[in-house]
Amino acid sequence: MSVSPDALEAQRTELGRILGLDTPASEDVLRAAVTDDGYARNLLACRRDPELLNLVLARPPVPAEPLPSSTLIARGASALSRWARTGFTVVSDDVFDARTRACAACPHLSMQQGNLLQQIAAKGLTDKSTCTLCGCVAARKARLPSERCPGADPERPGHSRWGDPDNVARSDAAALNAGVK
Repeated sequence: MSVSPDALEAQRTELGRILGLDTPASEDVLRAAVTDDGYARNLLACRRDPELLNLVLARPPVPAEPLPSSTLIARGASALSRWARTGFTVVSDDVFDARTRACAACPHLSMQQGNLLQQIAAKGLTDKSTCTLCGCVAARKARLPSERCPGADPERPGHSRWGDPDNVARSDAAALNAGVK
């Protein structure tokens, strides 16, 4: 499944807004920011220094392998945008532990390496498991207060596996199926 040009443009526009640009970020910059943690950090670190930001924007890293689907890239860009709106905060250790325990017990957790984007997202983690429902690296997603589990809890009707009300999980799952999260 691919992302519509309008959805991709919206992600480029949102990244441009986060970086304080007057125009949308280029597609190359968006792809690099989603697939390269170091590049994303550099963008965010220099967003208040226009001269330095322009240098970083002019040289997005080129991936060594073909990129995964634009759907997964758009999801990652959306997650980055939501996380930015939280001020780049992370959940408490207790919440993180509860979320990762729920993921570990989920039949949708895959221990496989995943595609290039998932491998990059898992860099530096000991647990590189990915969710087959959303494609995220579970240990990364579980740290972000802006993220929700798309899976329904089999023991608690009306809730996701992370304990969120089902309407949140259902709206996330619908967005995932539509290719935009």
